Amino acid sequence: MQLHVGTFQRCHWQSLGNGVFDDEGWAAYVKRMWHVHSILERGDLILDLWYDCGRPSPKARNEFTTQFASAHALDRIHGHAFVTNSALSRGVLTAVNWVVKRPFDEKLFASPSDAMPWLSKLNPALDARGLLIELNASIPGFSALKW
Repeated sequence: MQLHVGTFQRCHWQSLGNGVFDDEGWAAYVKRMWHVHSILERGDLILDLWYDCGRPSPKARNEFTTQFASAHALDRIHGHAFVTNSALSRGVLTAVNWVVKRPFDEKLFASPSDAMPWLSKLNPALDARGLLIELNASIPGFSALKW
């Protein structure tokens, strides 16, 4: 699995793709999330991009859930856009969101371009076109992905 990360105008993004979750990939993803947690400012956005990466194991999901529950800066997040080409993953997260209430808005999308208007609505100063340009420049093969 490949992990690419960045921050663009207080939108912290991470992209997973090209392979299923393995322990090493999941550990890198969680490490990135806790790094972001340490630098969050009120109003920040989070963008997760998962392309053909499967799902983390039950052990990994439990680990993440436990750590997420202990996070103290979640109220600084204004919104989380979760983009995946997996309809199953979108369905599972939708069901989870019926039960788990987060202190920020969260929305699921089938493609990055679908997420941009929502992110721009949350932060009108965000240059959504610039964010897409950064994603294309930072993630090898991003523009060729069939979301």
